Amino acid sequence: MLKDNDMLVFRIAELFFSGLKVSEIAKTVNEELTLDPPLSRESVYPLLSTAATKGFARLVPPLDLALRGKLVEQFELVPERVRVVPIPNPQSNSRVAATAADLAYEVLLTLGRGPGPIGVGLGPGRATLEFSRHLGQLLRAKPLPRKLKLFAISAGAPSSSPEYAPTSFFNLFPSEMVDSRRGLFADVLVKAKNFAKVKKSSGAGRTFDERDEISLVVTSMGDANDEHDLLRRFLIEAGENETRFTRDKWVGNVQYRGYSHNGPVIERANDLRAVTAFELEELRGIASHRDKHVLLIAKQCRCGRTKARALRPLLEVPALRVFTSLVLDDKTASELTQSA
Repeated sequence: MLKDNDMLVFRIAELFFSGLKVSEIAKTVNEELTLDPPLSRESVYPLLSTAATKGFARLVPPLDLALRGKLVEQFELVPERVRVVPIPNPQSNSRVAATAADLAYEVLLTLGRGPGPIGVGLGPGRATLEFSRHLGQLLRAKPLPRKLKLFAISAGAPSSSPEYAPTSFFNLFPSEMVDSRRGLFADVLVKAKNFAKVKKSSGAGRTFDERDEISLVVTSMGDANDEHDLLRRFLIEAGENETRFTRDKWVGNVQYRGYSHNGPVIERANDLRAVTAFELEELRGIASHRDKHVLLIAKQCRCGRTKARALRPLLEVPALRVFTSLVLDDKTASELTQSA
């Protein structure tokens, strides 16, 4: 099939972006290659789509440097570690994940030492799913010099949305770039008093034993007031009362770990909590480590709600500075810089 001919697909994309019309592309390719039957004008279009799928052609979103400058000044951030992506509407949210994948690729080129694989921990959620898809395409087009060891750093997702569990992201990476994989298999929610036992269980213990090998953590975040937030849905589906969010003054969560305006939320013994490889304090330690990195993706919900309210404590409270790099949409960034 034509779409399986990488040289042909790449050549078509190359000619298209050089400015040739589709009819001219078909004519040029037929002159260069012996195809039976010859390439038609109509068959060029699906091959251009294939070029994007294979990672031969990628659109790189522009960045809002002015908004980034305001964020950097207001919250004392490192300019090179903040990327603000213009989003015309919530349906364009994948731009944020694509930009995060570009940044992660740059980070992976610099992380770690020695010949072994680079450990990458993937958090749950739609943003990380989109990130994994984009990074997978990028790795197919530009393989890294070292392979990856992929870790799921949460046990899953709500039963109604299994596609957002991090173990489901593993197959989005090209197999030739993956050294090994580590799932985190346990009950997705457990009582806080039982969490220590879960960490030693057969399904989760190996991930906890090997988590120090993770050099790059990629995770998104949620707003406790957003009805679409995965952790909120998770807990409510499990029978938790919504008053718990008010009781503990939840503002948001990172990698399924909740926090208030002042710091991490500490569950009571019988409260349900998600099974995750890292606590917020541990993510903060990784983020400040010279040879490690935490990439936080903060993009607006598909309903249009921004992450500004939930993101603010992560920017203002030192105990919640759980990221090394931050990629966010322009609407979230604008709300942060305009409100006190």
